[in-house]
Formats: sequence, structure tokens, C-alpha cells
Amino acid sequence: MPVVVDFLNDKGVGMDAVILAAGAGTRMSKRAAAKQHKSLTQLMGMAIIERGILAMRDSGIKRVIVVTGHGADRIQARLGDGQGQGIQIEYVHSTDWERGNGASLYAARQRVRGERFVLAMSDHWYEPEFIKRLMSAAKSVPGNLLCVDREPEELYDPDDATRVRLSHSGEVIGIGKTLEHFDSVDCGVFVLTPDIFPALERAFTDGDYSVTGGTRHMTKASGLGTVDVTGLLWEDVDTEDARDAAERKVRRSLISDDDGLVSHHLNRRISIQLSRLAVRLRMTPNAVSLISFSLAIAAGFSFGFGALIPGALMAQLSSIIDGSDGEVARTRFMSSNWGGFLDSMLDRLADAIIYIGIGIYLVNDSGSAMTLGIVFVALAGAPFSMMLKDRYRIATGKTWRSTEADGLSRYMLATRDGRLFLVMIGGLTGQLLITTTYTAVTTVALLGWRMVLVWRDLSNTQRIEPTDRRSGSVPTLVGSEEAAAD
Repeated sequence: MPVVVDFLNDKGVGMDAVILAAGAGTRMSKRAAAKQHKSLTQLMGMAIIERGILAMRDSGIKRVIVVTGHGADRIQARLGDGQGQGIQIEYVHSTDWERGNGASLYAARQRVRGERFVLAMSDHWYEPEFIKRLMSAAKSVPGNLLCVDREPEELYDPDDATRVRLSHSGEVIGIGKTLEHFDSVDCGVFVLTPDIFPALERAFTDGDYSVTGGTRHMTKASGLGTVDVTGLLWEDVDTEDARDAAERKVRRSLISDDDGLVSHHLNRRISIQLSRLAVRLRMTPNAVSLISFSLAIAAGFSFGFGALIPGALMAQLSSIIDGSDGEVARTRFMSSNWGGFLDSMLDRLADAIIYIGIGIYLVNDSGSAMTLGIVFVALAGAPFSMMLKDRYRIATGKTWRSTEADGLSRYMLATRDGRLFLVMIGGLTGQLLITTTYTAVTTVALLGWRMVLVWRDLSNTQRIEPTDRRSGSVPTLVGSEEAAAD
């Protein structure tokens, strides 16, 4: 399970979250509404409300109160008590849910603890960073907070979003569907104080049973600050078309920002589909890693026995599935340090097995000792590349981003996805010696280029000076938070 930080409210109690899941979803088609509750709409094989709950768990929230109304039994049967997910889930049934979501929130007034709580809508999807940004802001900003998006054009139906007008200091001074002048939209995620409940009561006397009506009164009484989440992905899933838009955004959120050229343009198109299937089958990321590794073993043996085409196809399929384990981890909120370590180690072993198989084939085919040297150089590049990135992170505290640092060298196909793509091309065409030689040359070239880049970076930002001029003193790395140990 991921390591999380427990964000505490002012009384030292872990901040609760309230999720409103009482609505009937009348804007969904009758067929879709009859099939399942809107909150249980599947996005990449997981219900939208589950995604929200797990995002909260990974942001430090330990107790979630789900307010139910329509289809309460289905919601409760699906979510359970949360023990298997590492979070406490409780339920409150709103008898007045048909009046509006404000009435549903009001039903939870006796269940929230402490001085602040998170409020979210069960039919909103948002990437995990969304909640983390809100919770980070809540640590330093007191009072009520609302997540706002200043650039809502990416929403499926931005005209349907609740509009928000802000002051120069970022406080809400106007909120509602019909605002003519506005500069952002309400994302449906809040940190609230109990002030919201008397504000809802005032809204009820006006005949307004919406959360927006309550926040409008609360804004006048105690203020409502904002957290800018512009640029983060989210969607209000009110219709089937909006669901499709949300699913596309989920896929985008799974793509690593450090993909190689082949991964970005080819592998991800396939791995995303495989990841959806893996999630539906409840597969773990480590199981996916082992499948990828098994295919690499089969590819290595195929090459060793001269079965080039099966070996080529299995090597590429192994590369594609190697991207799925991370996607499944992010989709199912199962990312872990152990999973990342296991995946990295299996990748190195997979490369070794594939290239050993290629080496056996090429040596038997040509009988040249030089061929074995070429294979060794091609194989040695992978662990050296990983070591360089690790040492760079230790020395600078920064992560090496190939998409930013490698420049035009990205087009040499010298990263792992590129190397295995070339293995496939060489196996399918019977030209493994040519593609392996190319891989050996570009691997050395990329490693050399990265060494130059690291040298420039460390020379410009750090210098080694002794902390004590006396003989035998130990030098420290000036310019970084801590010295990098050898």
C-alpha cells in the first residue's frame, strides 16, 4: 500500500471526507441508469466513486462518509466498509435526497468530526494529484476552500459547470450556474468547516437545497477561499458522453511523462487496452510484471533456438506489457516502492535473457567472437543507464527526465522501449546482427551524452569543498541538500 501522510485538522483528528452519492443520475440514459448507479460508472475497469475514495486514501484521509439516497443498497454492496482498501467507509442515508445535494450534505452533519472536512461529489472524476493539492493547501490555509479551474475548456460540457467569480486575493465573491461574469468554475471538491450547515439551513429557507446555495450563504458569513487546480484533469460525469470523455482523461493520466519514443507512439496505444482488461480481472501490478518477464524468457529461448519471428514478437509484447504494470498500479492505486523495485530488476533480467538468446543465435550463425562483444555492449547499456539515473538523483535530488534532458538523442531509439523495438525489427527481418550493432553503438553514444549533461549540470550547480581545512577532513557536496554517498 502506498505511504500516505495523515493530514490533521485543527483538533488533531484525521480529517474526514464526505462523498455525496445520493442522486439518481437522471441525465444518464434510462438503459445506463437501470444497469447501475451513476456513482458506479466504470472508468478503466473501476467505479468512479472508488477512484475518488482511493485518491483520498492516498492523500492521507482515513475515514469517508458516503451519503446515499437513490440506489443505496447498490452503493453499499459495492464499497463495503473499506477495510480491504485501507480506509474506513461509513454510510448516512438521506431521506430528502430528491430535494438536492445540499439536503444530502446536511444529513451528514452529525457524523463529521473535527473542525474541517473534505466534501466531494461521487460522480466527479479527478486525477489523484487533485486531492493532494487541496490537502496541501489546507495545511497552510485555514477556513473553507474550494477547488477551482480557470481553464475549463477541456471539460466535456464547460457551459454546465458552476461558475465562480473571484476577488483579487482569490476569495469567492460570486458562485452559481447563471453568473454572467466569472473567471473560473467550481470543481465540486471542498474543504469545509461546520459553518456550511447553518449556511445550508439559510439556503433551505430560500427554497434552495443545493450545495451551491449553502456555499453562497457561507461565503457571505465566513468566506470561501480557493485552491487553483488549473491544468489537472477532471470531469463531471453526468452523461454517457461525459463518461467517455472522463475515460479518455483517465487514460491520459496513466501515461508516464518520461516515455520513450516507441512507448509514446506505439506501445501505450496497446498497453492501455491491456491494462483495462487487467483491472477488470483484478490483476495486481506485480502479476503483470511477471507476465512481461515470462514473455521475455520465452523470447530469449526462442532466439537461442533460432526461432526468430516468435522471439521477435514475444520481445515486443513483453515491452508493451512492461508498460501495463505501471498503468495498472496507477489505475488501481497500488503503486509501491517494492513494485517499482521489482519491475526494475525484472526489466534488467529480461534484457539479459533476450540478449543472451540473441548472442547464442548470432555466434552460432557467424562464429565470430566480435559478434559476442557487440551483444555484450548492447546488453551492458541498460544497467549503466539505470545506474546513471540513480546516481544523478542521489547527487542532485532531481529525477532524470529523458524527455527533457536527452534532446535529439531520444530519436536514436537507445532507451529500453527502442532497443526492444529494434529487436523485433531485427528478428522479423532476419537482420539481428545489424540491429544489435546499431543498439550497441547508440547505447554507448547515449550513455556518453548523458555523462556530458550530468557533468555540465553538476559543474554549474555544485562544487565540492571541505567543511574543515584540517588534514583528513571529509569533503561535502555544496549546493545540494545532502552529500551523495558512494
